[in-house]
Amino acid sequence: MHQGRRMSAGLAARLGLGLVVAMALRARASEYTVDNLAGADANPGTVEAPFKTLAKGLSALRSGDTLHLVHQVVAEQILRHLATQTP
Repeated sequence: MHQGRRMSAGLAARLGLGLVVAMALRARASEYTVDNLAGADANPGTVEAPFKTLAKGLSALRSGDTLHLVHQVVAEQILRHLATQTP
């Protein structure tokens, strides 16, 4: 019975660590904005200072990040970018 408690405590510790890691990864997720009318690719990609091009916004993304498209980021620009990507 004592060994069962140690295994349960170990499992609880691993689950707790997993939760902390998941929260830390989520906390690192970033949000970027692309605005082809008011942006500049030298900007940091914030709402206040957005990127200008979709390509710059996409290049900033990491797993879990979000890219917001503002104003007239047109489908043609998206299709042009996708055409340059390799599967």
